[in-house]
Amino acid sequence: MTTLCKALAVGALGALMWTGMAQAQVQTPGWFGEINGMYAGTSNGSAINSNNVGSSTPGSGAAGSIRLGYRFNSPWDLAIGAFYAKFKDGPHIGAPPVNEWSVTGASIFNLDGEAGYNMGFAWGGLRPFFGVRYQQVQHQMGYHPDSPVGCCENSTTTNGFGPRIGFDGSYRLTGPLSLIGGADFAVLFGRAVEDGIAGNVANGSADRTIYNYGGHIGLDWEVMPLWHIAAGYRVEATSGSFFTDEGFTPTGLPSGSGNRIVQGPFAGVRYNFGGTPH
Repeated sequence: MTTLCKALAVGALGALMWTGMAQAQVQTPGWFGEINGMYAGTSNGSAINSNNVGSSTPGSGAAGSIRLGYRFNSPWDLAIGAFYAKFKDGPHIGAPPVNEWSVTGASIFNLDGEAGYNMGFAWGGLRPFFGVRYQQVQHQMGYHPDSPVGCCENSTTTNGFGPRIGFDGSYRLTGPLSLIGGADFAVLFGRAVEDGIAGNVANGSADRTIYNYGGHIGLDWEVMPLWHIAAGYRVEATSGSFFTDEGFTPTGLPSGSGNRIVQGPFAGVRYNFGGTPH
């Protein structure tokens, strides 16, 4: 688990557990949901090597998430959610015109199903949850220029599925303004497959155990009953989800275990998150 993820998780939990005179904010029975946009910074995890020519990571990018759920006439709710991050072309490594290459693109897709339990306290509201996650991590590498076309490109796709747990929380600061935060953890079981486009690019695959860590903290403003806008900082990390040695030769089979991190500011719209205090 990265130091930043640990700090976010501990900070979010510590802030939300702070006692005071705030009233509890818990979701009311019925539908709830959120849509968020996020900037994905350039510090996005492990670099990828290519035949000792050098190493590169993807460039910056953007991410978005959506969640929709329903709380029953009890503390329990069910929800589904999705997250997608897309990175741009990364730093170019090696000498042009024939040895210049980069990670030309990368993406992360998460699909979650979860059951939550809503609790209200004197200090705020807390929603622990458990469920499952499917994740696909992809990245592509290539030379600049790729000549002849199709000569020297390859791509890696990793799919994983497994259990996930976490919590969301809210602490009312004053009036419609609340502190929000949360963290989650998942263990996924899957396989990483590298596909070389031509014969001089390596191919290979390996079974993988993939660890996911996530955390966010921010502020929530209830602009009207049940409708909120929120902004803050978010981290989503996947560990073990790709090869760090791509192997751009037939004998250089892919190896290594890389981490991909999406981190940066987020903002979004939420419905029935925190809801009416009671």
